[in-house]
Amino acid sequence: EMEIADAKLNESYKAVIDRAESRYIFQYQSQPELNKAFLGKLKDSQRAWIKLRDTNCSLEGFENEWDKVLYAANLNKCIARMSLDRAKYLDAIIPSR
Repeated sequence: EMEIADAKLNESYKAVIDRAESRYIFQYQSQPELNKAFLGKLKDSQRAWIKLRDTNCSLEGFENEWDKVLYAANLNKCIARMSLDRAKYLDAIIPSR
């Protein structure tokens, strides 16, 4: 589940970059600096979100840390769930027209 969710998250991340380039470079040719600014904010947001995801999932699995197998399963399930939620969020940014 985690690998599938990670692939979806990467796909959504790349798609929002493509939509930004389409919007800011092709539609607003006189404002390429908007694309650069957006991509910087997107990168910062994604890095912060990854830290949040990893911290939240570690917290969710805290009581099972002593059981390595159960902890890993819970961690992977949490990461998959949060990654799919993030992918949906990214899919809604700069919607295709």
